[in-house]
Amino acid sequence: MKKAKDQIVVVGAGFAGTCASQALVSLGFPVLLIDRRFRCPDLFRAEKIEGNQADLMRELGVLEHRAPRRSPIGLIRSFDARDGSEVEVDAGEQYGIDYGPTVNRLIETLPAEVDRLTGRVVGFDLDRDYPSVELEGGETVEGRVVVLATGGSKRLASAAGLTRRRKEDLRSLSFGFDVVRTDGGPFPFSGFNYTLGPNPALLDYITFFPIGDRMRVNLFSQLRAGNPLVSELRADMEGTLARYFPELSSRVGAFRVAGNVKAAPTVFSRLHRPWARRIVAIGDEHQTVSPTTGTGLSRALTDVAVLRRHARSWPPGVPVN
Repeated sequence: MKKAKDQIVVVGAGFAGTCASQALVSLGFPVLLIDRRFRCPDLFRAEKIEGNQADLMRELGVLEHRAPRRSPIGLIRSFDARDGSEVEVDAGEQYGIDYGPTVNRLIETLPAEVDRLTGRVVGFDLDRDYPSVELEGGETVEGRVVVLATGGSKRLASAAGLTRRRKEDLRSLSFGFDVVRTDGGPFPFSGFNYTLGPNPALLDYITFFPIGDRMRVNLFSQLRAGNPLVSELRADMEGTLARYFPELSSRVGAFRVAGNVKAAPTVFSRLHRPWARRIVAIGDEHQTVSPTTGTGLSRALTDVAVLRRHARSWPPGVPVN
């Protein structure tokens, strides 16, 4: 293992942690990446790369690792129920991705300068000249600085002396599922958005977009998990969507859900100060954002870009304050 005076310790091998490791290695820093497992499961998280996110990923040298590696989505039809308007716009460099396989490609393509350590982090000692990370079982590792990127772990943030603030009234519930046309034919568009205005059902909008050869649908809402509408959506997604998005079938054609419907809740949270002495939090560890905005990856990538910018000024061989 590399000496403490040289390495940067990154905790969390998800999207933010792997991108940060790649960015720091590109500056010549040796990196120790710690996670309980170096294989991302099939999570329902960010499934679309927006244009600005593609730019940041290209700048960091990781855009080519998206999965699947396909061409941009292209033209997207957008229907707004508030005024009945429909427009077709070029989405630019926008890609549909599978989150888990994308993170796994990022892990598999990490440079050799990134050491990996499998283990569960249980604590930190930040009062030393070189901050240390304690793992379950008693092993301790040191580094010049610790980057915390575990996706919003309350336990680790507290162990590091960081304070997380949650706003329970700012929450969202997103659904993701594949669809196929009932006639077996192709959908007559590359992408389609249907936006509702304010409504008592708390449904925001639905978007259709390709991931590889599949047509994927994301439904964004402000529902809480116990709302009866959640059960209706899970039990009969097609019928429930027809009630709340009455012009949907006339614009996309008759379709059915193919496979499981996944749901992911998000509650807004933010670290009061995403840094402390010789530790910094990035990505969802730093702050969550509503999936409705499509800026979740922007949050993580911007944090990585800022971290890289500051790291350029770190003097070699000394702790970072």
